[in-house]
Amino acid sequence: MEIFVDKTGFIGYLNRFMTGIGKYMCVSRPRRFGKSVTADMLTAYYSRGRKS
Repeated sequence: MEIFVDKTGFIGYLNRFMTGIGKYMCVSRPRRFGKSVTADMLTAYYSRGRKS
């Protein structure tokens, strides 16, 4: 069984967070809950050096 969780809604949440008073965000989750995948997704979305 494969499970796919769409985390692209996190980008919209983060954009709203960043335009407010927030400067830092802590993402605390147990092991194997996709912290690295989410961080890689955000890096790809916000980086200016990648052609995508």
